[in-house]
Amino acid sequence: MKKILVLGGGADQADLILELKTRGYYTILVDYYENPIAKSVADEHVQESTLDKEKVLEIARDKRVENVITACTDQALLTVAYVAEKLGFKTQFSYQEALNITNKTYMKKMMWEAGIPTSKFISVADSSANELGDLRFPLVVKPADCNGSYGIRKANTDVELSDFIQKSLKVSRSNSAIVEEYVSGTEVGIDCYVSNGIPHILMTNQVNKKDVNNSAFVIFQTYIPSDISFAAKMEVQRIANLIVKTFKLDNTPLLIQTLVDERKVSVIEFAVRIGGAAKHRSIKEITGFDILHAYVDSYLGITPH
Repeated sequence: MKKILVLGGGADQADLILELKTRGYYTILVDYYENPIAKSVADEHVQESTLDKEKVLEIARDKRVENVITACTDQALLTVAYVAEKLGFKTQFSYQEALNITNKTYMKKMMWEAGIPTSKFISVADSSANELGDLRFPLVVKPADCNGSYGIRKANTDVELSDFIQKSLKVSRSNSAIVEEYVSGTEVGIDCYVSNGIPHILMTNQVNKKDVNNSAFVIFQTYIPSDISFAAKMEVQRIANLIVKTFKLDNTPLLIQTLVDERKVSVIEFAVRIGGAAKHRSIKEITGFDILHAYVDSYLGITPH
C-alpha cells in the first residue's frame, strides 16, 4: 500500500487524511500531541513535532513513505520541503522557496523589492529598538516564523515596542521579528487557487478584529463576501498576479491577507495554503470548488480542474 506522511493533527488535517485515504494511501500522522483530532482517522500516529525537520526526515526514512504532505498550516510547509528535497520526493517548493513563503522577513523583503504594496518594515534580532529609521508609531510587532497571527502586537510607545519585540523573539524559531508600520483599513482575506500561473480568486471575506489592551488582534467576526469597491477588486487581482510572478507559484492554493481603504490595497502577508478553521469546507459550499481535492491533485502531479 502507498504510504504518505501527514504533518499536523488538527481537524483540517483530518479532512486531508480522509481525502488521501480515498486515493488508496496508508496515512501516517505526525503531531506532538498524544491524542490529536486527526489521530482518529489516520492509520498510524507518531508523536513528534512537525517543526523538527530532522526528526520528521528520520520518520519518513524509517516508515518508507512515498511522500510527505500538510495542509492549512504555515510552518509545517518548511518541514515538508526539507524532507522532500532530502529524499527526492515530488514537491511544489524547494527548501529555499519554502523559506521565502513561510518566513515573514524573507517574504516582506521580496514583496518590497517587487513593488507589491505592503507596509514599511525592519527586521530585528534583539529587543532594542534603536534602528527604526523613519518608521512611525503605532508599530506592529510579529515573530518572523510563527503560524498565522500568533504573537502579533501593536506598540504605541518605545517601552511597549521593546517589550513586544522581546516577546516575539522568544517565540521565534529563527530568533527574529518584524517591526512594521500600522496600516489602517478593512482587513480582507483573498482565497485563490493558482492554475497554470494564473491566480483565480475564489472568495473574499472581511475580517473584523478586536483590539485587546491596545496590543493584540483577536478575530471576532468574519463575513463573506467582503464589501469592497470594484477598483479595489481590480487592485487585488493585480497584486495576486504580482505575488504569483514574484514567488514563482503554480498549481497551489494562495491565501492573501490585505488591508483595503477604498481603492488602496496593502498586503499584510500571504500563505501558500488553504485557510484554516475548515475554510476548504466553506469555499466548497459557497463556490462549488473543492479546493482540498484540487490541492491533493496538484501535490500528486495531477492537473486540477
